[in-house]
Amino acid sequence: SSKLHFTSLLSLTTPLNVSTSLVKFSPETSLSAIDSYSIVANNSIMADDTKTKFYAILYCTLLAFQFGLQPMIANRLTAPGVSKSSVVIATEFVKIIIAIFSLLSESSIERQRIKESWRFVDSIKVAAVPATLYAIQNLAVQYGYVLLDSMTFNLLNQTKTLSAAFWLWIILDQRQSIPQLFALFLLLAAALVLTTSEGTFSFSAPSLSSDYQFGLIMVATASMLSGMSAALTQQALVDFRKRQPFFFSAEMALYGIFFLLLNLLFNNDIKGGGLFSHWDLLTLVPVITNACGGLIVGLVTKYAGGVVKGFSLIVGIIITGIAQYFVDGKPLGLKDGLGIVLVSVSIFLHSRYPPKKKPEKISKDQ
Repeated sequence: SSKLHFTSLLSLTTPLNVSTSLVKFSPETSLSAIDSYSIVANNSIMADDTKTKFYAILYCTLLAFQFGLQPMIANRLTAPGVSKSSVVIATEFVKIIIAIFSLLSESSIERQRIKESWRFVDSIKVAAVPATLYAIQNLAVQYGYVLLDSMTFNLLNQTKTLSAAFWLWIILDQRQSIPQLFALFLLLAAALVLTTSEGTFSFSAPSLSSDYQFGLIMVATASMLSGMSAALTQQALVDFRKRQPFFFSAEMALYGIFFLLLNLLFNNDIKGGGLFSHWDLLTLVPVITNACGGLIVGLVTKYAGGVVKGFSLIVGIIITGIAQYFVDGKPLGLKDGLGIVLVSVSIFLHSRYPPKKKPEKISKDQ
């Protein structure tokens, strides 16, 4: 799939839905008939184009707000006593519900194909390990939500791109373009800026609270695991390219829940009043918005492309800053402003300039 430019939101098109095989011209065909066919075809193109533009703008807007507000929503609506494991388990469960409804919209033939092609051994190979890593990653993210401010979390969380590039290179030997390498350098610089003390740009431990330091460690751990699990998933799917995306998402969620429940046997989440103690209806809000976030990313990629998705994330960062100022009353500091510039430029460069595909060699026998 080709990468789309920023102007793609104004020029997206879809394949023409009018079959030319149904239109047969003869010397007797009148010009008015030909014009009629042209009008029908043009109207079809315009209708499809308008529909695609609408969905592209809608999903890009939803992604910007979901990405920008998710840390604040999780921080404010998740009570301090709520178990981090319970939040992740609930999020994975919502993902399974979304996947089930999506699969029900598929044809019966497609559902039968999924059923007949599924093998437990294959499922373990493809989904088990990445799902476990994702579960640990999501637990670390929950700590980041609580211990860091929204802007720091969202900016630092983008270092998962740096992690993904590293692990894709190690595991799949996927190289980055020169602009992408520079973008990764900018991400690293942003991470260093965000881990310093405001105003002094000092790395000394006394200038940063212990909670803040632990939050930084958790987000850094989540970013590293995100890149590793993404690379392992991509490697596993090389041999299973026909795996249905929503079904695969449900598999991953199930394995993640299993790991988290197993992990609960070794901590006090259940013993201390129950897994879902301190929950209320508001706790479901960040769970649902987080679960829908992955679905929105997929829809943006489908209707707008990777470059436009990058711009949506940049807008989301701006939304984070605005919301943090008006809701928390916290203005952006010097390091926040510098971090926004570095991360935004990095997102743009990395999504805009992918590696050029090598031309396929044509054998002499052909």
